[in-house]
Amino acid sequence: MKSKQLRFKINCHLDELEQQILNELAAAENKVKIKTNKVVADLSEKTKHADVLQQNISSLKEHGSDLQAYIGSKMIEADVGMEEKYIQSLIKDGSIHKNLLKCKIDDRISRLTSIKTFGNISIESECLLVTLKTEKEKQAQILTSIPIPIERTVDNIKLSNASKIDKTGDLFKKSDIRGAVILSNGQMLFADCSQRKLILINNDGTLAKTVLVTSGPYDVSIIGDRKVAMSAFRAVHIIDIDSEDIKDNINTHGECQGIDYHSARGMIICYVKSKGIQSIQLFDKTISTIVQVRGDSKTGSFYIAVYGDNIYESRAEQHTITCYSLVGEKKWVYNNTDLLASPMAISVDDNSNLFVSSNFTNSLVALSPDGTIFISKTHEEASCSDSQDSETNPNTKTQTQTQSLDPVGFIGKSLNDTLKSTILGSKWTPEKGKFSFPLTHGRRYNVAWEDKFNWLRYSPSTDSAFCAPCIAFGECKSSGGYSDKFSSSGMKDWKNAVGAKEELF
Repeated sequence: MKSKQLRFKINCHLDELEQQILNELAAAENKVKIKTNKVVADLSEKTKHADVLQQNISSLKEHGSDLQAYIGSKMIEADVGMEEKYIQSLIKDGSIHKNLLKCKIDDRISRLTSIKTFGNISIESECLLVTLKTEKEKQAQILTSIPIPIERTVDNIKLSNASKIDKTGDLFKKSDIRGAVILSNGQMLFADCSQRKLILINNDGTLAKTVLVTSGPYDVSIIGDRKVAMSAFRAVHIIDIDSEDIKDNINTHGECQGIDYHSARGMIICYVKSKGIQSIQLFDKTISTIVQVRGDSKTGSFYIAVYGDNIYESRAEQHTITCYSLVGEKKWVYNNTDLLASPMAISVDDNSNLFVSSNFTNSLVALSPDGTIFISKTHEEASCSDSQDSETNPNTKTQTQTQSLDPVGFIGKSLNDTLKSTILGSKWTPEKGKFSFPLTHGRRYNVAWEDKFNWLRYSPSTDSAFCAPCIAFGECKSSGGYSDKFSSSGMKDWKNAVGAKEELF
């Protein structure tokens, strides 16, 4: 009797589940149909309007004078522009995206046929449902407080050195680390662009494994527990870390650099040099351009971070951090070469605080969600004091400003393309009214010289002049025995710098 009741109950439950999914399917179909019909109706009206415009153009060409045709075409051109914006809005809001209705039956239902018996018979004994608690235990329960999560802001963030990876060994020899992520188990994954491999490091700093790839990797982002998305030369690879297999290959039709994963929307956000900031939907691999590439955005290094409704982009050559909405609307731009020159990798925490590494100042900078408040910690400061907050160290900002675009900071370094572009394309500029060039033997540096000699770079820390190409490429030719000074110690003979002979400049 009990087995019959159970069977009846199961049948009723399965009937309810079947009816429920049929209702959901009908509702989804109706929703898509209503949306589609609305778009079709709107496009039909736009088609009629386009036909009217076409007739007007034909009439102007056939019956109107050249002047009338010109004036009429200008009026029609404005209408055409409005219709173009309407079509673009359909693309941005997804109105003309392909809609697929999918129905997936729960695997547990199909496994019902594998059940061999209704159950089993056994004899069990249970303890009495009575518990005894001492007075101390009751007091302990009362005193135990529920932890309240604390919201992190830039004001209460403390930047410190949590761990250190030794790069002096053979593992990182000749490596060019472009990106890194920390997995859920604490392992760290590094993207080595020069040696075309991913390096997985254990919590204790030992090597777990290396994964060889065909191109790149430039940057890497976590999209699953043991799965990552990697930006390659002209593609995005989805890689399983354990099997080392490429699960998917998505062609980006351009050099892919910074990359991040938006878990809530199931899409990858990446920067493609010839395209701009793009989104890739993982379920159907559709690619959409969010921010169109600009003329100054085709060279240099670009990194991406995404959280909530915002996309954050760092541009090394422009020294900027830009915040966009998910539809490409620019919200704010942070630009401070004294603090953050050549920004590279960028990350964001659960409170929308930004963390940016500066390739030039060798420091980490934390920015508030609106890009207005910052703290900075250099590599040397983090190594010396793991507990010292930048607010308690007034020299943090001063040290960073002194380093910024001072040509002295480039001398003696192995300069990559980004640093070469920085010294060649940027220069230190004194803040108006807050800096005075020092006197040397009655003469001082004249910033107007830089207008005539675009290779000239002034060092505020040494009060001397340098040659930017000489520093970048290690070659310098100058008369009067000043060649070495223009590329190493600096030239400060202001008396003979310019004039009739112009022996130095």
